[in-house]
Amino acid sequence: MGRGDLADEMNDAPMASEYKPLTRANERLRDINAEMREVRRSGDSPEDKRHKLDALSVARNALLKAVVEGSKTAQGER
Repeated sequence: MGRGDLADEMNDAPMASEYKPLTRANERLRDINAEMREVRRSGDSPEDKRHKLDALSVARNALLKAVVEGSKTAQGER
């Protein structure tokens, strides 16, 4: 037997539909942060590090912006 009551609770939760997209975004954010740590520890010149970190920061910020906008849209649909 399943837990129908738990499934109903999860479906009624405001962010239930956002679980998978948020999980994927979290995984990508974790990857970007790991790349940033690698760049900081690398033996590259400060200029190269800055260029790489700037590009990663742009990617991270775009991801976070998309996640926030997607969550706002999902909340508005309920």
